[in-house]
Amino acid sequence: MIKIGELELKTDDPKIAQGNYHRWGQRFQQLTYKFSYLDLFDIGKVFVYLMKGTDAICFYKADIEQF
Repeated sequence: MIKIGELELKTDDPKIAQGNYHRWGQRFQQLTYKFSYLDLFDIGKVFVYLMKGTDAICFYKADIEQF
């Protein structure tokens, strides 16, 4: 799941699931999301969580400048 404020993007089931290895290969349509930040850089950090149901398995943290 990718979540930005109230926007949530959820993936389908993985295309490959073998033991601890899972591969999605899924891309989302490009979209424009309006939010209440005054400036893009007010967001600061972006977190991308790998979820299994409601459990977070791991996450990736990056500065907004990387996107």
